[in-house]
Amino acid sequence: MPPLERRQFFRSLMQWSHRPLAAASAVVIATGIWLGTAAGPINRWADVWQTAYGRVWLTALLTGIATLAWGMFVGYRKAMTVFSNEDLWRQANGGDDAPLKKAMTSIIAVQSVEAAGFVVLIVCMLLLS
Repeated sequence: MPPLERRQFFRSLMQWSHRPLAAASAVVIATGIWLGTAAGPINRWADVWQTAYGRVWLTALLTGIATLAWGMFVGYRKAMTVFSNEDLWRQANGGDDAPLKKAMTSIIAVQSVEAAGFVVLIVCMLLLS
């Protein structure tokens, strides 16, 4: 696929998926709060600090919120900045793709923080089960 077509595809995909995935993430966080408190073993604030379950639950909650915020405010903006830079994509379409490769690598670096957050969340879920 030529670079200009890839640009349009990536940009459309990000615009289409950003809000539904952010909403789904917020629902997962809310469900985690409910499952840990009202439907779970955390009955009072002290349980968060004084039990192993509470500390892991709090770690998962804070990691989930931070990962969602990173994805919404840092990762998405970085990707859309690259996908909106027409000159970068035209240059790649003309044969000089080094700047585009560098920009795409920077997206990968920024998004790897989000991936690390998901790994931490999975570990927390395993510890809570």
